[in-house]
Amino acid sequence: MRSVGCVIGLGLALLSSAAVALPLAPHRAVYDLALAPGADGVEAARGRIAIEFYGSSCEGYTTRVRQVTVLDLGESGTRTLDSNSATFEEADASLLRFRSESRADGRTMEEVDGSASRVEDETRVVVEGPQAETFTLPGRPFFPTEHIARLVAEAEAGAPLFSAPVYDGTGDGRTVYDTLAVIGDALPPPEAGTGEDADTPLAKLAGLDSWPVRLSYFEPGPGERTPDYVVGFRLFENGVSSDLTLAFDGFTLEGELSALELMENGDCRL
Repeated sequence: MRSVGCVIGLGLALLSSAAVALPLAPHRAVYDLALAPGADGVEAARGRIAIEFYGSSCEGYTTRVRQVTVLDLGESGTRTLDSNSATFEEADASLLRFRSESRADGRTMEEVDGSASRVEDETRVVVEGPQAETFTLPGRPFFPTEHIARLVAEAEAGAPLFSAPVYDGTGDGRTVYDTLAVIGDALPPPEAGTGEDADTPLAKLAGLDSWPVRLSYFEPGPGERTPDYVVGFRLFENGVSSDLTLAFDGFTLEGELSALELMENGDCRL
């Protein structure tokens, strides 16, 4: 199972573009994972996603994601999936630095460390490890920060669909995913809580606009394709996501936003 860290991370990136009405919020978030009903081949699942995003329009933006998932496969036993990813993106989306590692039952399955930069109408990728190589990807796919900023802008404009190529550097660093976002109508803003309820994750998002988003990721190729995986989430205008659904072949994980710490935006002094 490919880590969805960068996918969730797209909801945490901050762009200085004026296309976003409200700056996306630096924050730390924790999502508790559980198996959705109707799974095929997976009897139970538990896990957690921890995300940290911070930065400023002068320094650029950093996202760190840790995801641990334990799958109960019945007679086949259990499988523990552990992934770490970190990205840094310039505020103008001219450069993406990336590092990720995915492990299954303690064994490294995928790892990559490198950077991608814009060179005219192409994207130049330099992979530093585990094997050094340099190559060029055609076109200018969205980087994760750039993509989420555009998703928020499309949602605010009332667009029901948004398709775009996205490059996040995960896997072997070579794949540009075709994505399709289905954006629903704006949801009622959460209400501010009182007493102990004032400190719940949703209460901290009181008054903010949000939209249900279903984001499908496709391997590149011609003709009709089945999504590699699908991520659903409630996207708030400040970039925080809740109500996760992570759909893979045969099973779906649900992620509840169990903890949220909003941090102040970094100062940008010239």
